[in-house]
Amino acid sequence: MEQRATPQLLSLLPRLSSLKELKQIHAYMIKTAIDQNPYEVSELVEFAALSTTPQIFAKARELFYQFRSPNLFLYNTLIRGSLINKRAEEATFLYIRMRDDNLLPNNFTFRFVLRAFEERLDLRGGEEVHGCILRTGFGSDVYVLTTLLNMYCVCGDNMKAATKVFEEMPVKDVVSWKCMVSGHVRHGNLESAKTYLEHAPESNPDSWNSILSGFANSMRIEEAERLFKEMPKKDTASWNSLISGYLSFGYFNSAEWLFDRPMPKRDAVSWAAMTDRYVKKKNGDDNKKGSFWRPPEHGWLKVNTDGGYTKEGLASFGVIVRDWRGSFVAAKYGSCHASSFIFAEAFAVKQGILLAQRLGAKKLVVESDCRALVRNLKDPSRQMMPDLGLLIKDILEVIKDCEVKFCSVGRNLNQAAHCAAVKGHLANNESFGHPPNWLKDVLNSDFSLRLLNGIRRDLCGTV
Repeated sequence: MEQRATPQLLSLLPRLSSLKELKQIHAYMIKTAIDQNPYEVSELVEFAALSTTPQIFAKARELFYQFRSPNLFLYNTLIRGSLINKRAEEATFLYIRMRDDNLLPNNFTFRFVLRAFEERLDLRGGEEVHGCILRTGFGSDVYVLTTLLNMYCVCGDNMKAATKVFEEMPVKDVVSWKCMVSGHVRHGNLESAKTYLEHAPESNPDSWNSILSGFANSMRIEEAERLFKEMPKKDTASWNSLISGYLSFGYFNSAEWLFDRPMPKRDAVSWAAMTDRYVKKKNGDDNKKGSFWRPPEHGWLKVNTDGGYTKEGLASFGVIVRDWRGSFVAAKYGSCHASSFIFAEAFAVKQGILLAQRLGAKKLVVESDCRALVRNLKDPSRQMMPDLGLLIKDILEVIKDCEVKFCSVGRNLNQAAHCAAVKGHLANNESFGHPPNWLKDVLNSDFSLRLLNGIRRDLCGTV
């Protein structure tokens, strides 16, 4: 006869604080043959799987794999636990195994596994789950559809699939409208994001902040300022977004003025941004010689490069090429796979050199704000990660027929490339020979600061 654990035994689970205590309860269940009862073990697996303590989560996996035929609840529990413990790949593996065991997923399964494919940026896997949702009759479940919508917003190359899901949803809640806003921001469609925000039945502060941050990060400061004024309610994140935008663009006085205004609450982000500003001011970084972008010598091209790295495996790059007069020649941006931030920076350098070479350049000044990378390029004998070493070897091979100078510069001298790298997160690879509107302000700022610096030097009588 199948035994059941006493209510007192199960009531101990929420109060467990160590792996040792968990093992003691499991040992008692084995001794009394309770461990063969799916209900009792499910309670134990659920507690262990949802723990963020690695050893306790490992115990959940051990218990799960002891079952010859785990039921749907056990699968859902371990898939959910895998997500909590940042094991998206294991969550998707469990889903595939569950399907192999001929178990039909339910609404909870779909919500968990869609999040797993989203975290892995696996669009094809998400599309397969979408098909299964339609076949199993969950195509009208609002919570499942909202999770599906978010997956397409994050993983899709554009917003077409997400828009189709959104338009076919029988009920559109606040979360679904928020997904569409953040999705369009992610893909750089800021005007479309604002349109969805204006049509949403409820004003959502997170959506306003998402668009504001998008304008600020894309160096569209004037539009960020207008949106900031239009916002019905501004929280700390709103102020931080505009302050960061000002600092990134070099509008330091505006950032200081906004910071000194009565804001809801100054948090760690606010203070970190402004502290960095004051440290630079104290060290004289704003006024010292060389704090303005400078063109190369006559006959040379200057290539400014920047890499962005947001999460494991996902990166972007931006490249700006200008001549000895400071005039725009070409630019390129896009996304790439990278193992680290310095790999993304190196990839940007390689793309910049290749772009300049296609223009026939033989003399290049390559500027990057990654000092570690520049040191490695100047001294390839330095020890480095294997994949980075191979990429640097490729770069040195590419430039063997050119005269190239590698230089390390501050972020304030690399704003144009940084702006392009930000754009690279939102679009496919693209190169162009005329500066787009979103880049003109940054290029004009470089030119204006360089001109102002020349006037100051002339007034001081310096060379």
